[in-house]
Amino acid sequence: MAYLVSQAATTVFCPDCGSLLSTGLSDTVSCKLCGYSCRSEVYEQQQIVTTSRPTGRKLWLDKALGKLDDELAKQTITRATVKQACPAPKCTGKKLSFYTMQLRSADEGQTVFYECLKCGHKYSVNT
Repeated sequence: MAYLVSQAATTVFCPDCGSLLSTGLSDTVSCKLCGYSCRSEVYEQQQIVTTSRPTGRKLWLDKALGKLDDELAKQTITRATVKQACPAPKCTGKKLSFYTMQLRSADEGQTVFYECLKCGHKYSVNT
């Protein structure tokens, strides 16, 4: 899919060092890194076309959306494990798989999600 970007929204790169050129109220664009400068009219007629390509879906997303059955997910997604007793009262499992996510603000700890490999009991802990 291609898009034609208007001149007001164009991103122009420095031909000398490759960093972004700064535009201001004057009729020049300049590079703050290397000092390159030219008149903005050089870029007025420039057309910038961007393209994107589709990327493969993530297995965890398919599972979350219910598009992947649990048995296939267990075969294709490998998680880290820890030797720890399952907190479920009737389970004697001693091995849990886990993964972490940053659900709260960056200055707070991450959330660890556990799943018992024997009974499937799931729980989380904020660290």
